[in-house]
Amino acid sequence: MGKKLEQSYYEEIVRFIKKATGYNLSLSPKDRQLIQKMAEKEIPVETVKELIKKELSRYPPDKRKKFRLSAIEPALKKLAKPRTVEKSPQTDSLPDEFSDAYHRLEMLNRIWKSLPEEEKKEIIRTAVKRMKERFILQNINQKKVIKSIIREILTERYNI
Repeated sequence: MGKKLEQSYYEEIVRFIKKATGYNLSLSPKDRQLIQKMAEKEIPVETVKELIKKELSRYPPDKRKKFRLSAIEPALKKLAKPRTVEKSPQTDSLPDEFSDAYHRLEMLNRIWKSLPEEEKKEIIRTAVKRMKERFILQNINQKKVIKSIIREILTERYNI
């Protein structure tokens, strides 16, 4: 990630923390390093914001000034762990190109199930918008097209 992108990533997270906590917090060196690592690993800003929001919900409003970004580090480590896809007995008989597609779909399904409801709704809205732009709505199976576009969006967001 370039210096400018890294800087805007940093600024957006800092702005979000200040807005969410209601305090003009300064980040510790450890928090700055954590943001740099997140930028290098290309963790989406929206995912980081969601984790911050979830962590802040544990703090009473008057204690939010004590929030440190390092509190979300364990959740980030879970996100960053590469998932190894085990071959299931169902896919052993498939050719490699179909097996890879099957595992990719499984991964996309796991990601979709783990997303918060608000993010799912936002992705669905984006998918409907793309469908209306790209297709003649009378000539398609809209549910299948939306599912396909949702997979496309998830693939873009999570670099799958």
